[in-house]
This record gives sequence, C-alpha cells and structure tokens, in this order.
Amino acid sequence: MTEKTLEDVCNILPRSKRNTKYGSKKGNYPFFKGSSIVDSFVDEPDYEGESLIICDSGEPNINYAYEFSASDNCYILQNKNKSLLNLKFVYYYLYNNLDIMNDLYIGNEIKHISKANIKRIKIPFPSLEKQNEIVEYCENSDMNIKQLEEEIENNKIRMIQYMKDCKKIKDLWVPYKKLQDTYIFK
Repeated sequence: MTEKTLEDVCNILPRSKRNTKYGSKKGNYPFFKGSSIVDSFVDEPDYEGESLIICDSGEPNINYAYEFSASDNCYILQNKNKSLLNLKFVYYYLYNNLDIMNDLYIGNEIKHISKANIKRIKIPFPSLEKQNEIVEYCENSDMNIKQLEEEIENNKIRMIQYMKDCKKIKDLWVPYKKLQDTYIFK
C-alpha cells in the first residue's frame, strides 16, 4: 500500500485570529481551542467544509467538523481531492494513532507541533473504496461504543436507585438459609 503525506492530500488553511477565550457556553457551532473536549461554542462559523482540526500545543489531538470556529493555536486541514481521499479516513487513522503525532510535538514545558511537521505526517493511502469501507466500520464502532457508554451510565443509575430502594423494602428480603435447614435429607 502506498503512503502519502498530509501535504500531498490536504490544504492547510490560514490560521484563525481568535484567541482561546473566544466562544461561550452556548452557540450553534463548536469552537475548537486545542483540546479534544469541546466546551465552547459560537453563533457563526469561521470555517465551512469538511475539516480536520489539529492543535499546535499540549497533548496531541485531532478533531473533525464541517462548520465551526477555531482558536489561533489550531491548524485547519481540508481535502485537496475528494475523488481520491475520504478525509474522515485520515481523521480515524490519526485519532487512533496519536503516537504518530506525539513524536512530532517538541518542547520542554509545553510541547508544540510545527506546520512543517504536520505536512510531513505520512498516512496509508488505500483505494477510495477501501477508505470508505474503513470509515463505515469506524463509524459503526463509534456508534456502538456510544450506545454501550450510555447503557453503562443508565445501569449505574439503576443500580444506585435499586440499592437505595432496598433500604426501604427490607421486608422483601428473604433471609439466607442453608439447604440442610430447609430440606429434610433421608
């Protein structure tokens, strides 16, 4: 299988002028400021179109979005040729291989990744058909993971409630008895 660099397959857009304090708790579009956790929003997006968002400092992370805003410490990458590349394939590849980017973040206190290093990141380049198949598998897996996480949370809530209810219904508890105490052996 061939490999390509991100520079081969993606355009890196000009950086935003917004600092990380921009954005609010409410809004219609996500505001990416460098973390994998999105907790800020805006009413008007600065970027439109399928994009990858890579923060230049701290821990390596990558996000994927269509309409959004981003702080000045984020690189925005967009697909050069949709007939050759499914950008979501690149997202899933890098998201599940963050160690590839981790080695490119340098510095003593706060590590940074340069635009030049982002351009040099190599990704496998299977056929578009295979990329689409991989993306479909990853999307289904993501959906299953989210459903299981919700089920786990719901089960925790039910378990807590059940144990609280047990205090109220002590009379429904059957006392423990040994088998020989309840059955006459011959």
